[in-house]
Amino acid sequence: MNNHFVLLIPSYRIERLEKVIVKLNKIAIKSNSPTIEYQKLNTEIKKVYKSLNSNQKINVEFTNVEFYVDGMIGYNDWRFLAKLDHDMVTPIIHTIKGESIPEYYYNAKPHCDHCNSDRKRNNTYILQNNISGEYKQVGSSCLAQFLKIDVEKWISMFTSIFLEEEINDELWDEYEGGRIPSFYELSHVLALGLWDIKRYGYVSKKKAEECTNNVLIPTSESVGNIMFGPDSIGFMIKNQDEINSYKEKVNNIIEYCKGLESTTEYFHNLKVLTKEGYCKATNFGFVVSMIPLYERNHEVNQEGLNEYYGNVKDKVELELTVTNVFPISTQYGYCDNIIMKDDEGRTFKWFTSTNQNIEKGSKIKIKGTIKAHSEYKGVCNTELTRCKIL
Repeated sequence: MNNHFVLLIPSYRIERLEKVIVKLNKIAIKSNSPTIEYQKLNTEIKKVYKSLNSNQKINVEFTNVEFYVDGMIGYNDWRFLAKLDHDMVTPIIHTIKGESIPEYYYNAKPHCDHCNSDRKRNNTYILQNNISGEYKQVGSSCLAQFLKIDVEKWISMFTSIFLEEEINDELWDEYEGGRIPSFYELSHVLALGLWDIKRYGYVSKKKAEECTNNVLIPTSESVGNIMFGPDSIGFMIKNQDEINSYKEKVNNIIEYCKGLESTTEYFHNLKVLTKEGYCKATNFGFVVSMIPLYERNHEVNQEGLNEYYGNVKDKVELELTVTNVFPISTQYGYCDNIIMKDDEGRTFKWFTSTNQNIEKGSKIKIKGTIKAHSEYKGVCNTELTRCKIL
């Protein structure tokens, strides 16, 4: 055995751990992988915190267990494509980046192809055979029959002294009925998203991850902080009027997303969420992304000319109508992306770090220089710079 390590396991977990090792070894034998060997050593009493949020310490008996593991166990023939979340009538699809699944899984029931059973499941998983290209939908309990398992990482979870539900048991103990998830009203999450985007601009998880100075917070996370933060009640009291003012726009966003064609997993998920009218906290990313999607579509469908104005470096003086103002966070601070249209429907953009106190719907007379001609989502944009409101 190449990999040898000792873990301190709470003694009350030992019986359960041994049952898991028996299951892992069965998979190892079937897949011609090395089995797990272990021996129990001495026990000791340690003082530990009673729970994650408690300051009270209690005495817990631990057992030192010595493990001998040679790499990973399992099969190489299958790869993981997507997870289906079955908390709603129609599943929400979480696809691995760069992968896709057949459309017939968009409305899949919580069925397992491996054990050929239909029952209440929180999640099922879509796999594809690397050789034959065959697809399978399997439940959590059967997932280990298809994929490689990092034994050391899996066993290390048993070192936790906290509650049983904090250990990820889905691979082994998927239970009838499953957990009871918390759901939140979709329209409320959207309204909070609009509040946040108005101040900080829309920030996707990808954009936040790519930010090297770590100052960007994803909009979905900001909404979660508002809803679950210590001053969530105070926030709602202070901002109730503004939140209520977004009702019409929220309804427009929902109706727009209901009408999307399920041509991708992403559009499918938006249709499911808007049809159900509620979501889980893990769906906040999908929900707040509806806002920029709707905004882009709204711009494209405005009546008028979809063409550039003038030439780059031209100095211009224009009368324009403000159609939107987006605050954007950059590495240099915040700026406003002011979107405007002329009487013939051409689109203009002005990025400014100076607070202009410009509101959506206002008409302005502006003097500036054409910086560039650009196109975004089919819309021709004339970008302005060095602008002054007359």
